[in-house]
Amino acid sequence: MVDMHQVEEQLKAIGCNFRFFGRPEIKELTKILLPGETIAQCTNGYYAGGIALLCVTDHRLLLVDRKPMFLTIEDLRFDMISEIDFNHQLFTATARIFSSNNNSLVFTSWNQERLRRLVEYLQHQIVRLRHHQQRIVQSELNQYSPQLKQVGQFVTPTRSEQLYAPPMLAQVAMQGSGNVGNLTTTPQITTTGHTPKSSYIPIVMSRKRKFPRFY
Repeated sequence: MVDMHQVEEQLKAIGCNFRFFGRPEIKELTKILLPGETIAQCTNGYYAGGIALLCVTDHRLLLVDRKPMFLTIEDLRFDMISEIDFNHQLFTATARIFSSNNNSLVFTSWNQERLRRLVEYLQHQIVRLRHHQQRIVQSELNQYSPQLKQVGQFVTPTRSEQLYAPPMLAQVAMQGSGNVGNLTTTPQITTTGHTPKSSYIPIVMSRKRKFPRFY
């Protein structure tokens, strides 16, 4: 819980002096704000439930609607907001805020300039949060990239291709499938008359064609 004097000092710092209109909502802010949380922008207006106070802090977006025997509080974290639309009319301005759970908040204010500053601050905070999350993900990828490269080298089929695709198959592919039967493979004979184990070349088998070649 925050002291009422601290809330009023924060509102004066941003040029919001609500002496008569919106006093119940300001009193509720003393119960909602966390110690150390700072009010960045605030404005009065109305939404689907009636007249309310829209306030953005350095941590979240708050909608406070305090009426006799009724209280409505909507708390939106910056990471929950997916889209923000701002519409400027002749006497009013409207902000549409969409959250990740497919909920939307439509808020209209008579103070167009203040609502616009609130939306701009909210957009900057969301963009900064997105960049911060991207840097965290990128740093984690850079941290594990050497291990991923080692795993990728372990599973690469380069060695298997060397073992199971000897140069004889490449020669078959270059000469065409019709000359497969003419290729014969013989083991290499050394001067001692023994066949080296490392020079083994598999024999390529072929089937005779039953149809003419122009088929």
